Formats: sequence, structure tokens, C-alpha cells
Amino acid sequence: MGIQNEIEQSDIENKKIKLKESIKTDILNAIESSIYGLNISNLSENLKLSRNTVKKYLHHLIKKGLILENEIGRSKIYFSKKTAQKSNINVMRKTFFTILNRQLEIFEEISPKFIKDPYNFIKEFSSKLGQGYFPFLKIIKISKSDKNTINIDEVAEISLKFMNYLNDIFGEMYKIELVPKISKDQESSVIFRVEITSKEIKSINYFFYACAGFYERILRDKMKENISITILEIQEENSCCYYKLSIH
Repeated sequence: MGIQNEIEQSDIENKKIKLKESIKTDILNAIESSIYGLNISNLSENLKLSRNTVKKYLHHLIKKGLILENEIGRSKIYFSKKTAQKSNINVMRKTFFTILNRQLEIFEEISPKFIKDPYNFIKEFSSKLGQGYFPFLKIIKISKSDKNTINIDEVAEISLKFMNYLNDIFGEMYKIELVPKISKDQESSVIFRVEITSKEIKSINYFFYACAGFYERILRDKMKENISITILEIQEENSCCYYKLSIH
């Protein structure tokens, strides 16, 4: 009889543990599914739990670092860390494109009145902006050939990875691919095709020239070589550009 009681008691304890985990998971899932966060009343009503029960489990989730508490007026709002991070990225993305597009629009409007070659001007301007950015690129090792020249294929590979890294930060802005080499004349150059996929980018021509100058400067800072990025063709109807990356 004693053993039977122990077994029953163990089953009861296991059920309590499972119930606690289930409640904790339900509260966390509810908070994670809300973009703007939830308060205790929301959670209590939605999950059919008492306010005291909700408070107790919120305390555990905060201690574990799974949720954040924010006081807004008299109410405490609870956010998922994951949702908060996504929200911050979205705010950064929106701010980035708002500033970028406004600058390009102003430049497109006034530059032809004062500058003979506005496209190359914005390329040089962006080149200055790119100076000193992304210092982590300096630790990347790039091998040299027998003639002590930079390996263009490695530069191309790093460029693809870097551009995809920017895509990861700001959400997909473009698609980038390497155009296959068709002649031996391309031993010291590669061609990229970049297609804008984001509708948030305006003034496409200026954007392409700005990117060319910005990234050209980053590569020169890293490799201390005479590297150039030139625009071969812009196809506005396809929102794409062909860049030629060369080492001289």
C-alpha cells in the first residue's frame, strides 16, 4: 500500500510539473505572437488564468531572460525578446530607407543644375562615406598569386558574402550573382549582376552609383590595391545593374 501511495504521489507531482510547463509555454507563446506586447489583463483573459497565476509565471520568464517588461503609464507591458529584436530591426530598416531615399531624391532634383556629371559625383561622394566602414573586413586573409597580385576570385567570393551580409541586416534589398567569365581578358576582373528587389528603394540610378563608390572604398581600405568598380549597364526596366570589379 505504501508503494502504491508513492507511485500515485509521483504521478501527481509529474502532472503538476507538466501543467506548470504548459502554462509557462502558453504565456510565452502568447507574448511572442503579439507585436505590441501584452499586459496581465490580456494574458489572464486570453488564457483563462487568474491574474496572480499570470504574475507568477511572468516573473519566472523575466528571470530566465525570455521576456521584457516595460512600464507604459500605469500598465506593465510584456514583450518577447525575439519580437523586440525584430521590431528594432524593422525600425532601423525603415529609418535607413527614409533617410537614404530622401537624400537621393534631393540629390536627383538639384545636382543636374550644378554638377556636370552627377552620377560620378555621387559615386565619389559615397566613396568618401565608405572610408573606414566595416573594419572587421581587415582580418580577412586574401591570398596572392605568384606575381604577388590579389586573387580576383577570392575578392569576388568575399564581395558576395559581404553583400549578402548587408541583405541579412536590412532585409532583402537586392539579389546579387556573379556573371560567368567568357574570356581570358577577365583574369583581373569579375562582373556582378545586382537586381533590386525592395520597393523601398527609389532613385535607382543614383542608388547604383552610390553603392559602387561606397563598396569600392571599403575594398580599397581592406586590400590597399588599385581596385575599381565601374557600372557597365543599368537596366531600369528590370531594376538591375551590371558592375565590373577590376584590379589594376
